[in-house]
Amino acid sequence: MGTKRGLVKPSAGYGVVRMAEESKRLASRWKQGRPLPPSQRSSLRWRLLDVGFLQLAAHDPRRPLALLRNVMHTVPLVQSLRFIDEELPSRQLAAVFWSALPAVLGNP
Repeated sequence: MGTKRGLVKPSAGYGVVRMAEESKRLASRWKQGRPLPPSQRSSLRWRLLDVGFLQLAAHDPRRPLALLRNVMHTVPLVQSLRFIDEELPSRQLAAVFWSALPAVLGNP
């Protein structure tokens, strides 16, 4: 269900919350006899961030761990989790970017 409907975040393999929410939504529609909607996709912003993260990992597998370490030490846990779940508002992305920047630009 997760990968088939585009609910798994490629950079993290994370999709539990999305799959549970989508399952409830689809079950409700099915129970009401309504047609099931097409698969959903993340916004372009989140897809680009995922692609960048995966390219970083392909270039140097140590960098994603350094990036994660920097973010988790700098950004409050709630914001980090909202970022992973793609629910972090744009205005709060700056803190994540600034904490990740050394791992992206420098050596891990």
